Amino acid sequence: MEMKKIQLHEPQIIQNGTGYYQKNYGCYKNSNIFVCYDLTKRTLIPLSLAKYSAKILPGLCIVQLELRYSTDKQNEPIDLEYVFSINKNAAVTKMIVKQGQTKVYGIVKEKEEAKEQYEQGLKQGKTTAYSEQDKNFPQIKRVKVGQLAPNKQLMITFEYIQPLEVFLNKFWKIELFPVIDYNFVYGNNKQMIGIHDEQIYGYLNRLFRIQDFEFTFKQEIQVEIEIGSPITFWKSPTHELVSINAQDSVKGNNNHLMLQLEDNHKNYDPIKSFTLLFSSDEINLPRAVLSHTNNDALQYQKYCATLTFIPKFNVVSLDDAYSQYLDGLIIADNQKIIRGNYLFIIDRSGSMSGSRISKAKEALILFLKSLPQDSEFNIISFGSNFYSLWNESKMYSQNSLEQAINHVQSMDANLGGTRIIVPLKEMVYNKYYGASNKTTLNVFLLTDGEDFADPIIDLVQKNNRAQTRIYTLGIGEGCSQYLIRRVAEVGNGKHQIVSDKEDISEKIIDLLEDSLTPYLEAFTLESNITNIVSIIPNPDSIVSLKKNQELTIQVLFSKEETPEILEFRINCYDPQIKNKFNILQSQT
Repeated sequence: MEMKKIQLHEPQIIQNGTGYYQKNYGCYKNSNIFVCYDLTKRTLIPLSLAKYSAKILPGLCIVQLELRYSTDKQNEPIDLEYVFSINKNAAVTKMIVKQGQTKVYGIVKEKEEAKEQYEQGLKQGKTTAYSEQDKNFPQIKRVKVGQLAPNKQLMITFEYIQPLEVFLNKFWKIELFPVIDYNFVYGNNKQMIGIHDEQIYGYLNRLFRIQDFEFTFKQEIQVEIEIGSPITFWKSPTHELVSINAQDSVKGNNNHLMLQLEDNHKNYDPIKSFTLLFSSDEINLPRAVLSHTNNDALQYQKYCATLTFIPKFNVVSLDDAYSQYLDGLIIADNQKIIRGNYLFIIDRSGSMSGSRISKAKEALILFLKSLPQDSEFNIISFGSNFYSLWNESKMYSQNSLEQAINHVQSMDANLGGTRIIVPLKEMVYNKYYGASNKTTLNVFLLTDGEDFADPIIDLVQKNNRAQTRIYTLGIGEGCSQYLIRRVAEVGNGKHQIVSDKEDISEKIIDLLEDSLTPYLEAFTLESNITNIVSIIPNPDSIVSLKKNQELTIQVLFSKEETPEILEFRINCYDPQIKNKFNILQSQT
């Protein structure tokens, strides 16, 4: 059957999330906060149970968190406020507040209307709740629960959806975090995430005494897996699990799996994060799911074919991959490492003076000492203007490393204003560094970001290509987190932000390890469907697919003239082996 290449004008671009492994790294530490306190006395209400029920479906995990609080020591109605925050990649879909037999369901309304109904309910002595996000910390939601009766148990149920992560392209991975990070409670500043956490810590302490939180409750966890293919491997590195409907975690061949904690006190520890890795023999096989709607308003988009694919970059057994997870490795032992040209661009403008330039120099020296063998590198300093250590990148050797470290140690923040865009234009996006298809150019930008963000972001986005990755390291509390985050997003890289107080080594290693990962590029889609309405995202807009990323493409079409057998073929190029290949999909 004849296949045609599909092209769309001005395709929609959807940024794919990354599923990289971050066992020790800051951006995937616990960001959960679930705290209830007395608004008047600013005292915490004790928690008696936290129960997680997770249902894993293809590509996502639906989590229901049931929290039970005791108010049996209260002898009069009290006004309560609930403070919560979850991982930025998760979305809350349901919230139920239950006091005794009374349930209050959370729904979305206009702010003023919701506030008016809440105040009316208070006057009538009803159990009522009102929630809005904080202006300074939009990730934190505060829910007011009025007229909570004495001697009653308060139960709050949250439901949220989070994406599945991928590890070594062999496992899917989920994490469930405690209701609050114990580092907050014990004031362990060194183990906090950094600037973000330090600000939240101060904010929460102005609402209540966070040190009074007590981990005296039980944390229960159960997981249901139903991904449409046999589950051939499941293990938890954090908890002891038993299957309700399977006996062998490795040899089982179950399309539907139910897991729960073994009954021992260590498993119920409320400060422990939960991690589960599971796999199927079909994890690296492309999948297609056809769905449809009877909504007449969508007459031209009746059907949706969802195509998903996790590439197989390396051949490693499940047991070996699991051992590498336990060892903290995100790169397979037998994986071909993508070396290349490393270009370090360091901000030496006046705004970087003092502790910021010291932190940037510390980070740069650690970068230099951690580079892979057989790579090339160079250092560019910028302020109002820029200059490079060498006219061209040099091979990484003991001699070049010593020259570079001596150069970094002599640096000061004495180059005037901040013009990030100039070295990017002149050094990164020219024929000398950025136009070669023979090597990967890894650019590391170390800056406080005190510059106009949008022109820089536009430049990086317009020149985005698979062979060039832009990594950003934001320095100091005043750094432009918007610039740091967006430049990395549109530049096919990653970002981290460091404060003056925290250890930077794990974040540096995180960025470097990502620069070593393989990738696929040059995606195209062919199909025997003639009446396709849209493809999200258009394959032409997918710059690259890196390790630990899952490709998801949705094809929307109407039923008219649709063949009985639908055929899809995704073509791409693997620069590691310099070979084109295709992924054939068909759906009856």
